[in-house]
Amino acid sequence: MIRRMRLKDERAVLALATLCHPGEPAKAARWYSHEHRTLVYERDGAIIGYTTYGMTPDHHAFGRDVGVHPDWRGKGIGGELHGHRLIEAKERGAVAFVGITPASNPSMVKILEGWGGLKTIATAEGDCYVNTLGEEV
Repeated sequence: MIRRMRLKDERAVLALATLCHPGEPAKAARWYSHEHRTLVYERDGAIIGYTTYGMTPDHHAFGRDVGVHPDWRGKGIGGELHGHRLIEAKERGAVAFVGITPASNPSMVKILEGWGGLKTIATAEGDCYVNTLGEEV
């Protein structure tokens, strides 16, 4: 089940973020602000995936992170989470979604392209993909 993160999920999400992205400090405060949202994938009471996104004043959404527990990777969970964040962002008024990922992360490239993301430019952080949030989302 995919749902919004609750305060009681903080420890589980922080642990999962640390497992998925060792060496990168997790920024939980951002997840609770009105500008950023976190969605979690829960199965049998355990958080096995999460995604975060934010919104800009000009109605663009941007991806912050997608993380899936290693035991659950390759089962489409990351793609489901990304799809839900696109839908929720559109419902909140977003007209486009921007995601950046390095080419060295083929799983995220596949997710972004699979949901219609078009590669636009390369940045220092990675390749930039843009989704126009039209009727098809």
